[in-house]
Amino acid sequence: MNSPLPTRPDGQHHLLDDGIGPALDTLGHGARDMALDGAHAVRNAALRARDSTSHYIQEKPVTAVLLAAGAGMALMLVAGLLMRGSSRSR
Repeated sequence: MNSPLPTRPDGQHHLLDDGIGPALDTLGHGARDMALDGAHAVRNAALRARDSTSHYIQEKPVTAVLLAAGAGMALMLVAGLLMRGSSRSR
């Protein structure tokens, strides 16, 4: 009776001998390529954001400082509310 799986000299079947190993290699390379593409896309987006932020600061320095101050105040307000809420729960 012929077995559909390849056999080794010791009579054991090994799935990696049946082309599954190369298929897994291909999948691994594809996943690596996708991760590299994603990393490049994130890097490019960060560079564009940096460039546009630098341009905005050069064009409107006062507005940029006021926006930064407003954002800092908003963060401090949120932090204060969180701290206040955690001290009440004690």
